[in-house]
Amino acid sequence: MPLPKVSPISFKFISLTAENMDFWRNYAKLMRFIASNLFSGVAVYGYQQAVKGFMDALDCFERTPRSQVWVAIATFGSIKSAPTAKSFANIEMCMTVTTHPDIPITTHMGIFRSPLRLVKTPELEKVRGLQAGGVSVGDIINVLEKKRTLAHPVRRLSTQLHAFAAKRCLQESRGLAKILMITAPLAKMLEILNKDCAAYSTDKIKSEKTDSTLVTQVGEAQAPKSHQFVINNIQNYPWLTELADLNGSRPKIAIEMQPLASAMDESTRVESVLDWLDSRHRVYLAASSSSM
Repeated sequence: MPLPKVSPISFKFISLTAENMDFWRNYAKLMRFIASNLFSGVAVYGYQQAVKGFMDALDCFERTPRSQVWVAIATFGSIKSAPTAKSFANIEMCMTVTTHPDIPITTHMGIFRSPLRLVKTPELEKVRGLQAGGVSVGDIINVLEKKRTLAHPVRRLSTQLHAFAAKRCLQESRGLAKILMITAPLAKMLEILNKDCAAYSTDKIKSEKTDSTLVTQVGEAQAPKSHQFVINNIQNYPWLTELADLNGSRPKIAIEMQPLASAMDESTRVESVLDWLDSRHRVYLAASSSSM
């Protein structure tokens, strides 16, 4: 029997435009600012690098207007075009999705979760007074407190978001059919993708650049599912080298688009259902304690 879609989380695929560029720049900068005041060490470095990847994708879009770029988000409610505390509070996780009509590859970059949902209320006092991009952190926290979602992040969300993004990209992208999603993520995200997508992914990615031509081999040359891409005028597609790092040394993963898009099936809904049941239990406990 299909599982009921009871989780309050939903997914949206928002096309990046000149009109909404400032919204996403302001959101990413504010979340990075908040994280730098809440965390330290490896945690804050991870946020800085994730947001950098997100911002780099926005920059590449401005330099290559024929590219298609979307922001894939997991959200607890509607997102308005203008920056508001409620819109910012509704976003649980986001990342960029980049491709081009001439290229059969897409890349997901800059995935990060709202830092405000990772800590308990007392820890938030030191950032409540912050403000950036015309949005007050205190107002965002007030919305989260009303929704009772502080310190309760949705589990296993990143893989669901990647799967959703692949599905929508296959539906909405123009030009050549998209075969692979190639990305050079941070270590933790790479570990998750290697685990969850092992059956239809590879880390065997080699590229050679000659003048303005990039030749990329994915998988062993003689393997049934290997792919070779010859990309001329590589300078016209900066996201392939700057985001996907095709000719760089960062660890990468190539994931088949069709299986990835199909991964968001009933089994991935289990974690959402468990989260919903957990949230109902917390509401019950809060109501019980207040009535004592």
